[in-house]
Amino acid sequence: MTTATANPSPATPSQAKRPASGGPSPAASALAVIDPMKLLQQYYPWLIAATIVGSIVGLGAFFLLRSAYPIWESQVTYEVRPVVESSTDPVAGNSGSRDDMEAYMNTMSKIAQSDSILSKAIEERQVRETQWARQYMDASGNIDAVAALKKLRKIVSARAISDTNIMVLTVGTHHKDDAPNIATSISNVFLEDTGSRSGKDMRDLIQQFENEARDLGKGIEQIDARIEALMAKQKLTALRQESTVHYTEVGNLQPAIVRMREDYQATKQQHKSYEEMLNNPGGPLYPEAIREEVERKPIILEREASIASLNSALRSTRETFGENHREVLLIKRRLAAEETERKQMIEKHMRETFTTVVDNLANSLKNQEASMAELEGRLSTATLALEQTTTSLKQYEDWVLERTEKVEKKSDMERNVAEMRLLQSRGTRVRVLSAAQIPDQLAFPKMIPSAILGAFLLTGLVGGLIALKEIREQRVRGPHDVALIPRTRVVGLVPELSMDPTAPERMELASRDRPQGVVAESVRQIRASVMKELNARGLRSLMVVSGLPGSGASSLISNIAVNAAATGLRVLIVDANLRRPAMHSIFEIADAPGFTDLILGNATVDQVIHPTKVENVSLLPCGRRDVPVFERFTGSAISGVFRDLKQRADLVLIDSTPGVVAGDAIAIAHHCDAVVLVVRALCEKRGLVARLRNQLGDTGAEFLGVVVNAVKPSAGGYFKRNFQVTHEYGREAEAPKEKNGKNGKNGKHAKGDKAPEAGTEAKA
Repeated sequence: MTTATANPSPATPSQAKRPASGGPSPAASALAVIDPMKLLQQYYPWLIAATIVGSIVGLGAFFLLRSAYPIWESQVTYEVRPVVESSTDPVAGNSGSRDDMEAYMNTMSKIAQSDSILSKAIEERQVRETQWARQYMDASGNIDAVAALKKLRKIVSARAISDTNIMVLTVGTHHKDDAPNIATSISNVFLEDTGSRSGKDMRDLIQQFENEARDLGKGIEQIDARIEALMAKQKLTALRQESTVHYTEVGNLQPAIVRMREDYQATKQQHKSYEEMLNNPGGPLYPEAIREEVERKPIILEREASIASLNSALRSTRETFGENHREVLLIKRRLAAEETERKQMIEKHMRETFTTVVDNLANSLKNQEASMAELEGRLSTATLALEQTTTSLKQYEDWVLERTEKVEKKSDMERNVAEMRLLQSRGTRVRVLSAAQIPDQLAFPKMIPSAILGAFLLTGLVGGLIALKEIREQRVRGPHDVALIPRTRVVGLVPELSMDPTAPERMELASRDRPQGVVAESVRQIRASVMKELNARGLRSLMVVSGLPGSGASSLISNIAVNAAATGLRVLIVDANLRRPAMHSIFEIADAPGFTDLILGNATVDQVIHPTKVENVSLLPCGRRDVPVFERFTGSAISGVFRDLKQRADLVLIDSTPGVVAGDAIAIAHHCDAVVLVVRALCEKRGLVARLRNQLGDTGAEFLGVVVNAVKPSAGGYFKRNFQVTHEYGREAEAPKEKNGKNGKNGKHAKGDKAPEAGTEAKA
């Protein structure tokens, strides 16, 4: 037998553990457990029953309260008229602020149920004769006013109806005839009190308005005097700024000054340019206009005419006598003298004319400066006067506005006084619209509201208990509960055996006996997921461990083995559950020699591995259980055993003792490549699953996740419907074969027919 070191070898890169992914927080997990729709689907019979029972309880409470504690209510309805009615429409007047009206109505409501009104009403004969008042009377007929008032506060209410001018006084008693009598007495006292208070208040208010109107009249006279004095002092001829003389003057002066400044700058620039031309160091430079002006002078024109005459005589003499004749030379000398004199004369006149132009520009600048100074002075004076006028006009406008406001207020006061006098002549603002009547139906209790309230309360109570039960539930019920555990992956789920429509006889070999059933399909999906993880990491050995006894690890291993063998893999099952082995019973093989004999060195690998009736599936049973081998789970011998076993199969499946029973699974996991935890629905708690997940994750094996076994058709049959659809879909796929008679007589399996072989399942 090959031996190995006691400690497991370090994991290869392909076997390195994946980084732990963050899971939901505990608070989020607790909230996520409750799915209202699933709870409604699961517990709707309870809620319907609670609704029915609650309605019955509500009806029972109604009949009980009707006989023991009935309440009859009687009402007095009032109309509250506005504080000031229009004199043109005294009946339907609607003046006054809505907020003021509501405030007045709320005030009247408080007064109607105040202690002063209620105390006076208790002394009324109509109240003292009621059965309600007799309970507060002594033998001599004296009423206990304090106790009666205390009770009356509870049975009397008054309120204003929103967006209306209606106020309602309500009285509720246990005797039908007492309510209208008490309501009528309170109403009479309230109207009498309101009438007396209203008359005095109205007189005081009229006097106040008259005084205010008189003060406003005096204020108007004072404003008129101030306006008259202002008009006389400021000599205002117009009441608008645009119409005043100063405004017009300022409007004319401003553009004139702007134009004059522009002309001044142009003249100044021209004067500077001409001075530079006149004083040029190389001689004066004259504008072309000066030269043209000088050349047009008569004296210059005479010289030009004389020069033209000499040129004509020169041409005639030259033609007659020749070029060198004395007469020709004489004319040339005279012509040169004339031209020289002409140039000198032009130069002289240009200088004189240009100098005169420069001097005129200098004088023009002085005149323009003086004119601008004069206009600016006039503008300053006009602007100051305009400012004073504007201030006066603003003061005038303010006084006129103040006067207008006072006139309007005075008119309002006078109108209010007139309308209040009209209202005073009519009496109180509160009048009765409808008197109290003997009630014809109970105010409390009422049948339908009692039934609804009872149903609501009991249904709410049951719903709360259901929610509390769900919140406190810590057991794993399905994959969603496992998914709430941090860093825990759900590998798959296996339904409860009764949920498989193909009705396999036992769970252990359901994949072999009913390969088209939903149990076999669930195992097939788990096998595909597990093999994908193992192949991706180059792993061969997988330990399947359950949390509690009976969770189904052994049945899951046997079904995975059958399913994996159908794909052509060589599968070896190792029964390492030495405390309660089951694999030899499932595959009907002797339990010894086996795993313990191999660890103790009493047998070889070939001696302990047995073929089973399932093709490609071999079994290594548990072996002898009367020898102590648990301490050797951490020794070197078991490491060598697992290395040898992995050489003899494509997939090694190890069954072990449940994690909560003993530490065997944790010890063996150190020698396996991967591990899967199996939990049974409604058995293991999430805390146990989290603890086992952490313990298995700390071993040398790759923790692939959790399989939830025996999932029940809870949550409204959600899983049950899915499994039913899976089964029906498979049957629809087989329907053409059944019609062709390929599956036996009538195209169906008889109860005793042999199930399809594993190879057929793999093809399907």
